[in-house]
Amino acid sequence: MTTRVLMIGPSLDVKGGMTSVSKAILGANSSDIHIEFHPSMHDRSLIGRISHWSARILTCPIRAVFRRPDVVHIHVSNRLSVWRKLSILLVWRMCFVPVVLHTHGSGAKDHLGGLRGIRRLVMRFGFRSASRLVVLSESWADFYSETCGLQRSKISILPNPVLIPEDNPTKQIGPLLVIYTGVIGERKGSFDLIRAWATIPETVRSSCRLKIAGNGQIEEARNLAEGLGISDTCEILGWISDAERDGLLSRGSIYVLPSFNEGLPMGLLEAMANRMAVITTPVGGIPELVEDGENGLLVEPGDASGISKAIESLASSEERRDSLANNAFASVRGHGLDEYMKGLSEIWAKA
Repeated sequence: MTTRVLMIGPSLDVKGGMTSVSKAILGANSSDIHIEFHPSMHDRSLIGRISHWSARILTCPIRAVFRRPDVVHIHVSNRLSVWRKLSILLVWRMCFVPVVLHTHGSGAKDHLGGLRGIRRLVMRFGFRSASRLVVLSESWADFYSETCGLQRSKISILPNPVLIPEDNPTKQIGPLLVIYTGVIGERKGSFDLIRAWATIPETVRSSCRLKIAGNGQIEEARNLAEGLGISDTCEILGWISDAERDGLLSRGSIYVLPSFNEGLPMGLLEAMANRMAVITTPVGGIPELVEDGENGLLVEPGDASGISKAIESLASSEERRDSLANNAFASVRGHGLDEYMKGLSEIWAKA
């Protein structure tokens, strides 16, 4: 018997980790699961956000009668995303269709944890109305259980999936590639990374190249690199295609993600799957994946000096780089798409 899943999330052309997860799920092959995707918003205009959200609300009662799904799977992030998705969730629950709410927002602790009064009551009611809640790590399960008053039995922990390369990545011959991928801005520590790069001794920095890829504050990052006089070794690429990103990760040797908050970042998982030595921060679900000195290096958020020293230590020791990279790969082998879909299928069955 085929399970019919209606999945709702940002349009597939919206940049970000939530879209990457949606694409991975939709790309999985299964003869007993049929997944239909409906966008809840796109980021090109306010009208696009409102029209997609309205369409999901208005068509719900019709779909509940004609082509009724077995389960609705809703991806949710931060702030306005929470309120849009909870309204969609409640309409489906009024039609007696089970709903899985899949959380991704790295800033949820600041947003949801800070709600008070009627907004907090509405938020808690909405989250408790979900048939199942999917979170990325044990620490996030604790947070949602305490903040939303959810029973732990309704919460499923499912780390993000990662596509494991079929072949061993071919590392660049020549200057050592240090990579950052993701939103370029303060929250992700992008500017801390650029400042850290400027303090690495010239003898080390000249043998490396820092490539920063992503959307966000691109011009501000370029201006900072130029102002620090490191544009010869630090390139701000801006947004690149999936194929370009995959090529960059396959050639890179060191991956740096100095975020202030995270869920369980796709970029980090992809870097580890590509046998890169990673430097990151102990925030969100990261400490449950990366053990300092074993399969990566951990530095405190905002510690530019710590980032600089970590990069210098790895750039100066091929043996240490290789050891961390191999251990990183071993850590994410169980995060492949096949294993992920098995876990997701069990969550849908429970819902």
